[in-house]
Parts: sequence; structure tokens; C-alpha cells
Amino acid sequence: MRRSITTPLLIILLGCLLLARNLLDDFSVWELFAQEWPWLLVAAGVLRLAEHALAAARDEPGPGPLGGGALVLAFLLCCVGSLAHAVDRAVSAEGFGVHWADFGWFDRTHDIPVEGTWPAADVKTLRIEGFHGDLEIVGDGEDSIRLSGSRRVNDSTLERARAASEAQPIRARREGDALELRLQGHSARRFAGDLTVHAPRALALALSEGRGELRVRDFDAPVSIKTDGEVELERVAGAVELELEHGRRVVAEGLGGALTVRGSTREIKVRDAAGPVSIGGKLFGEIEIAEVADLQIRDRRLTLKAPGRVSGQVVLDGNDLSLEGLDGGVELEANGRWEIAAKGLGGPAKLQGQRGSIEVLLDATPPASLTARLDEGEIHAELPAGGDYQLEARGAHVDSDLPDLAGEPDRDLRLVRGGGSAKIVLDAGRGRVRINALP
Repeated sequence: MRRSITTPLLIILLGCLLLARNLLDDFSVWELFAQEWPWLLVAAGVLRLAEHALAAARDEPGPGPLGGGALVLAFLLCCVGSLAHAVDRAVSAEGFGVHWADFGWFDRTHDIPVEGTWPAADVKTLRIEGFHGDLEIVGDGEDSIRLSGSRRVNDSTLERARAASEAQPIRARREGDALELRLQGHSARRFAGDLTVHAPRALALALSEGRGELRVRDFDAPVSIKTDGEVELERVAGAVELELEHGRRVVAEGLGGALTVRGSTREIKVRDAAGPVSIGGKLFGEIEIAEVADLQIRDRRLTLKAPGRVSGQVVLDGNDLSLEGLDGGVELEANGRWEIAAKGLGGPAKLQGQRGSIEVLLDATPPASLTARLDEGEIHAELPAGGDYQLEARGAHVDSDLPDLAGEPDRDLRLVRGGGSAKIVLDAGRGRVRINALP
């Protein structure tokens, strides 16, 4: 008779996990499953191969083919494991760790105080790793690094919560002229916190493995950040580099150096940046700038450049792109299909697309030059009936309600207003151009 070894091994594994949960305060079955669940599929496959090999060695019939029940269980494991991983990442990004203890009927959240002080006389770089929850880093004129605040630990009693926190102390180590603070241990369990770090403002910062809300202010040296969640920067004189895996919001004000943002984020607001601002990666949402020295936005489908001192708003929503109030010059090159809307442009503008549409709404005083081109699609422009500009419009079909037009009807229209100092070119290629007077 054929016997399976899978069931006994699964019972042994389950017993070991429950025993570890009872004996180790910092062990989390939930987070271990959320992160490592694909190994269950690997283990099931290895056990199946072992059963075949054992049956062949004994000259016995091997296990039969997988039945429908086994396939359904594998499918359910994939669904539950993927959901657990997504929930763990999402809730941790909000600053709350998901632990097995969270599901206990009698457990509650305990705030465990933490603090530490380290000399910084010969330190040039401060590295902070593994921050979850809220972290604020403030530069000052002292010659030491001070950490204070609390951890949020879910457990049945305050004593158990303290023991779990003490099992993963904040670790500090020196590497040359750098001091490294590790805020989380290497256990699967993570503690969200509400922490504040004060450090000499001349130190360079390198922050990584973060989730939650991060605030950095009053530093003179470069800052490098790798995190999920939200980032706020204020009065940072050095260059700033942000790498966001699943960022939600970036707010920066009073920057003295360059700002580089890479990765994925939903909202970016930058005000008063003396250095260039470069944004790249998977972009969606709103980008708002005010008094920025130089702006560049780049992802796999578009490139936007706004040189000089510029303010305005850029909104990306799927294939929709909106440009509003950019008072400096702007150059846009978009690949693929886009629905582009530009309103209130104050400087020279060049909008280049392949397919889709471009809508241009100008103020009573148009920019010195405006060029909008599409290979195919539709360009719609609202222009002042009076003013001082010259217009050229080309496409497979061109129509307008502006008076005093010249050129070939329906295909190539030209118009001069005043002295014609501003030049406007609308070229829809194989598409259509519509021109209306401003209401």
C-alpha cells in the first residue's frame, strides 16, 4: 500500500511554527507567511518528487496524478498568499506593522519608550536603516546624535511588549566616518514607531528600508533616501536623492541643491528650490512646483523640460496629461497616445506628440512662441481674437471661427494679428486642427 510522507511533514511544520510563536516573543507567523509563502509550493513539489523517488526505489507504484482538489488548494494558497503579502506591505506603509499578535482577542498596542545618544565629533555621515512609522530627523548645532520616541508593539501584556522590543534593540555601529543606526532587528517582526533624531546639521544623511512618514529638515549636506510612504523635506541645503518604491507623497520646500526623485509616487510638491529638479520613473498623479530653478520629468513614455525659474502644475492620469500655469518655457515630447491639455503657458512652449490630442488654451497675451505637433489626432486651440501674434495651422482638415484668415481652405491657414511678434504653429499631420476665439 502506498503511503504519503507529505501529511506528517506538514503536521511537524505546523507544530514547529506554533511552538516558535509561544517561545519567541519577536517571532511572527503572519509576517513569515506573508513574505515566504511561495516556499510552501516549492516544498510541496519537492515532497512529491521525493515520493516518486522513494516508490521507485522500493519498486512500488508511485503517487497518482494530482487531482482537482490538490489543484484547487494550490490556487487558493496563491490567492491567500498574494493577498497576505499585499496587506502586509500596504498596512506597513501606513506605519502599522501587521503581526500575528494583531489578531489576538486580548492583545493591545503598547507604546514602548526608546532613546539613545551617540557622539558625533568625527562623524560625517549618518545612516539610518529599517524605519517604520513616523520618523523625523532634525539638524542642529550640537555635537551628538540623539534619538527619542516610542515603538508601537502589539502584545497581550505590557511586560511581553517590552520584552519583544528589548529583543530587537536599536543597534549602532561605526564604519569609518559613518555612524549606522539600525532601527529594526533581523526578525520577521517589525515595530512601527514615532521617533525623532537630532543630529549635527553638517552631517550627510543616508536613509533606507523605510515605510511610513519621514520628515527631514535643517541640514546642510547631501541627503539620500530609499523608502515607501511619504517624505517631507524642509530647509535642506545639499543635494537630495529620493528613491521611492511605492511612494504616496513628496513635499519639499527651501532646497539649496538639486532634487532627484526616482521610482513610483502619486503626489509631488516642490517650492523654492535653488537647484534643478529631476523626476523620473513610474509617474502618476500631481506634480506642483513653485519657484523651481529647472524642472525635468521623464518616464518611459514622455520627457518634459521646463528650464529657468518656473512655477506651475503637471498632472498625469493614465494617458491624460495636463499642464497648467507653467510660467517659464516648456518642451514636451510624448510617445504613444496621449490626451494633452495645456493652459496658461507663460513662456515659449514646444509640445510634440504622436497620437491622441493636444488642447491649448491661451491667455489674452500668448507666449513668445508656441508649437504644437501631432503625427495624427486632433489639435484644438483657443486664441485671442485680437492681440499680437502670427498663426500657422496645418493638417488634413483645419477649421476656425477666427476672422481674416488666409491660405488654402481646410488644410493650411495663416493669420497675423497686430505686429505678429508671437509665433504660433499648430501642425496636426494627418489629423485635424480646430481653432476657436477666446470667449
